[in-house]
Amino acid sequence: MSGSPDWISGDPSELRTWRNAQPDVVAPVLPDAVRIEPLAGGLVCYPEDPDTGAVLHFHGGGFVVGSPYTHRCVGACIAQTLRRPVWLCPWPLAPEHVLPQQSEAAAQSLRDAVDIFGSDIILSGDSAGALMALWAYSASNTVMRHSVSGALLLYGAFGQIPATGCETDGLGPNSVAAMYQKLDPNGLMAGCLELDPFAEGFPVPCNTIVIAAQDDPLAENSEKFCMRHANSKLLVAKGCGHGFLSAIQPSPDALEAVEGAARLILECGTQ
Repeated sequence: MSGSPDWISGDPSELRTWRNAQPDVVAPVLPDAVRIEPLAGGLVCYPEDPDTGAVLHFHGGGFVVGSPYTHRCVGACIAQTLRRPVWLCPWPLAPEHVLPQQSEAAAQSLRDAVDIFGSDIILSGDSAGALMALWAYSASNTVMRHSVSGALLLYGAFGQIPATGCETDGLGPNSVAAMYQKLDPNGLMAGCLELDPFAEGFPVPCNTIVIAAQDDPLAENSEKFCMRHANSKLLVAKGCGHGFLSAIQPSPDALEAVEGAARLILECGTQ
């Protein structure tokens, strides 16, 4: 696949080939203090001298591309900042898989994380993965929800279509609409208590920190989400665009935003 990808009608296999060839996948710059090991179809990023508990992270990619392998930079950065193991878990991609398969897989991943790491789990996700992180909570029973000590949602896609954005970057209104159509061809999400973050009564972890990117067409998703859920807090990564943690070298502003979110999550988790 040459040139810019066609996020609207491109073949999913070609889009995945394109994503797998990006610099942060081919030549990632990873912290020396973080080691990465395979686990249960995914990867775990272990920081030196980790604290108790773990982070369950769902990778982004417009619901169509991405994998634990493509998001090693993201997982390693979170592991180093939060001082916890980060499990980059696999999940079923669209259009081969459609809702509710993703939400069911998210809930199963939470159960698996509790079995592996114990009952102090921080849910995390970037872009499309932020919605997966929310589904891990909303599609779980009360016992599993009690195992969640917080959530970190990075430049999330929460079901809202942006007014503007570059289609070749996959962030334009037509591209985002096409991604949601691939994910939810049967229209299950809108208004559903377990699937729609804007539905009345949609459950959200009490300690939820959302980081929006200042220069991201999807930033309004995060802003509206936090206005809807009073138990969430919004931080803004100044001067950053969508996917800022997938950069080979995240900017100081990006790292500052993640460090600020980490402080909030860990402080609330000890109260």
